[in-house]
Amino acid sequence: MGSIISLSARAQQTSVWRGCDCPTWGLLDRTGRDRLLAGLMEWAWVFHLVRIKLLVHAEHVGIHELRTLCRGRGKARHVMQELCLFADCSRLVLELTPTDEWGADPVRLRDFYVSLGFEANSEHGSGLAWRGELIRYPVKGRHHGSA
Repeated sequence: MGSIISLSARAQQTSVWRGCDCPTWGLLDRTGRDRLLAGLMEWAWVFHLVRIKLLVHAEHVGIHELRTLCRGRGKARHVMQELCLFADCSRLVLELTPTDEWGADPVRLRDFYVSLGFEANSEHGSGLAWRGELIRYPVKGRHHGSA
């Protein structure tokens, strides 16, 4: 449980975040899930100067903010690739809505997210729950140890 509360020792040494022991997400309560996501957000900021805001929505994780202080250096892509590996490992669904709120071009953002495996969300805007425009389902068989 130590890796859930703060940056893991390996993350501190390698600047690669490995927050899960694979299927543990389903075994965590709400507090444990929040702490795990807080660790990922802390890692992104400390090692990559990427501000990412993640919120749990039922069995989905919503990406509500992704900003980098180092544009054009691939830092945000690296953080998102790690998040996607974690989501695959933990069998999590990721959701987001690209916006121009932080000065980015929504078309380029959409292309960026599609390159990471996101697709149009057919449930966007349905019901009272938050639903992002784009959704990414876990890739079966992909986990932190795979190539």
